Order: sequence, then C-alpha cells, then structure tokens
Amino acid sequence: MDRHLLHIDPHSPMYTGVRGRCPRCGEGKLFKSLLTLAPACEKCGLDFSFADPADGPAFFVMSITSFLAVGLLFILQAFWRLPEWALLAIVTITVFAASIALLVPIKGWLVNSQYFYKAGEGVLAGPVSSAPCQCENCKVRYSRAARGNRGESNEL
Repeated sequence: MDRHLLHIDPHSPMYTGVRGRCPRCGEGKLFKSLLTLAPACEKCGLDFSFADPADGPAFFVMSITSFLAVGLLFILQAFWRLPEWALLAIVTITVFAASIALLVPIKGWLVNSQYFYKAGEGVLAGPVSSAPCQCENCKVRYSRAARGNRGESNEL
C-alpha cells in the first residue's frame, strides 16, 4: 500500500490524543498517571491548565461499553446456556476492562480537541435589552407602538 494514501496529520487531536501526547508538539506526555493530566508538557512547556474534559470521557466510554455489554450478553445467552452469575461476571469484567482501556485515549482526544479548536469557557454577553435598536424599522415600529399605548392615532 502506498504511504501517501495514508496521510495522517501528526498534530491532529485524534492522532495525538489517542497516543496521549501533547497537542502542540505531539511528543511530550499528556498524562502523568493513568487519568491525571500532567501540569505541562516536558518537551515544549505547554501548560495543560486549559484542559477540562469534565464528564466527556465518561459519557463516551459509557455509551460505547453499554452497547458492548448488551451485545455480548445477547450473544452469550443465544449460544451458551450459562448461569446468570456467569453471564454477569463475564459482562462485568469485559465492561470494566473496556472502560479502562478506552478512558485514556478518549480523554486525550478530548483534551487535544480543546487545544486544537481553541475551546474555552462560555461567557454570557450580558442581559438582553428590550430597547429597540436604532435602525429605521425599529424606530418606526417603536414610535407607532408608543403612540398606540397613549391612545393616539397610529397613522402617519
């Protein structure tokens, strides 16, 4: 297979995140332990304080492993007559192992996506004003409504 057909951007959030690497340089480690982010990249010095994946990794892992668990349970019940405790044990161990295996790459992907897409905390612009803007349509509409409230004629 030709190498040019499989071009992978070395700084894409998917590539660096799944590998647990720094989103800027792609070389430094993103995690200092299993799920704890490092304070900064040891290679380029990028501060990882911007990263807040919150419950995103857990949501994706639960979504994936729940389908895996239900599918596995159906397959086991359809082809083998196992006692309920054995089914529960097999599915529990599989879901646990899949959850641990998926949490790190998904968390890395979400953190690197935050950096790549410059995601930040949402900020409200301020209270919404009920006053009309200063365009001609709003001036005419507002003046008609004000005259109507005072009992004056609405005709120009």
